[in-house]
Amino acid sequence: MELTQKQQAIIIGSVLGDGGIYFANNSPRAYYTVKQSLRYSEYVEWLFGQLKNLCPSEIKQRRDNGQKYFYTSPSENFTRLQKLFYQNRIKKVPENIEEILISPLSLAVWFMDDGTLDYRPKDHCAFHLCTNCFTKDDTQRLIETLKRNFGVESSMHYTLCRGKRHARIYIGSKGREKFIKLVTPFILDCFKYKLPQFRYPSET
Repeated sequence: MELTQKQQAIIIGSVLGDGGIYFANNSPRAYYTVKQSLRYSEYVEWLFGQLKNLCPSEIKQRRDNGQKYFYTSPSENFTRLQKLFYQNRIKKVPENIEEILISPLSLAVWFMDDGTLDYRPKDHCAFHLCTNCFTKDDTQRLIETLKRNFGVESSMHYTLCRGKRHARIYIGSKGREKFIKLVTPFILDCFKYKLPQFRYPSET
């Protein structure tokens, strides 16, 4: 079964964030899976609702930490995407990311997964997209794609994580209004705290 354009947009955004595509045991075909804490049950349920026709079972919950998760059936669709987004089992940004990261929905899913709001009332408003699992070159490729495909200006900042410096994407004054306009229509209620107009409505 082929992915719809909407399903592909969701999966692309998710894989840039917390989603994963892996090969099933003893299978040449890959599957997609995602897991989230109980706090983001709404998000898991939404993702599952969009991909339900691709899944062999309902949402499951881990007993040890309460995380909710689901997975799809293996298919050639996911095998193709796995080969784009992984090299030696390590997640990467495809060289043709400009051709596939084209939907604001992908951008919103990526932001819900790995985005943060940096806000100080009447003083500062910016966003970060965490790219800890990607290389500096991968992150630069994403920055260029944000500009060319969405008109969103961004830059590369660095943060310390577990004693290592990692690149992340910073969306400041030059790109934030465009970014907010693109992603807001898709942001679920459980993630609206990442948007200033919902978290600080009196300031907008």
